Amino acid sequence: MKRIQLSPITSKDSPFWKPWLEIYDASFPIDEQMTVGFFEKLFANWEKEEEHDHLVYAFVASDNPETVLGITMFELDRDEKSLCIWYIAMDETVRNQGLGAKAYGLLVDMAKDLKFDSLTYEVDIPKTTDPNELARRRIRFYQRQGSKLLGGYSYLQSVDNGSAPIPMWLMVHPLVEISPDEAARLCREVWGETFKPVGEVYYVDNP
Repeated sequence: MKRIQLSPITSKDSPFWKPWLEIYDASFPIDEQMTVGFFEKLFANWEKEEEHDHLVYAFVASDNPETVLGITMFELDRDEKSLCIWYIAMDETVRNQGLGAKAYGLLVDMAKDLKFDSLTYEVDIPKTTDPNELARRRIRFYQRQGSKLLGGYSYLQSVDNGSAPIPMWLMVHPLVEISPDEAARLCREVWGETFKPVGEVYYVDNP
């Protein structure tokens, strides 16, 4: 199995940027995508900022670091001590090889190195009861890595391309003990006012 590592992208002139965008476009529907302009504005401000909270990385092969195997973009919420994953995906040519777990594990390790308490991220809501539906399989993948699916709320994802906000679910990967109520407060702080509890908030074992 390939070994992989993270390589930062801090400029639109990076050799990783074009393959990053190709995987991004292939992995996420347009109504879940931030515009290319959003990312390029991050790069344009890179030299002006001393501390960076929005980071773009490529997952590359350790033995061939010019080969992009996957992508991620995340936000560091230093106040809440949470690494907030906006996007993570592997190139379709290397899926189902165990590399997704390795890639996710690199982000967990980064959060631990930063002394953070959690990782949080959005996931698509399954549209059917089919246990093999892709959205459900993704949730179960993250649960196997140690993450928890939060239930008992409504939440809308917003992007900057003019698409209408869409309902999503949220997951929390605790690195310290975090109760459902604490997870709900965290998600409200991290993901904004469209997170609204509906009754009791709880962890979902079987989505």
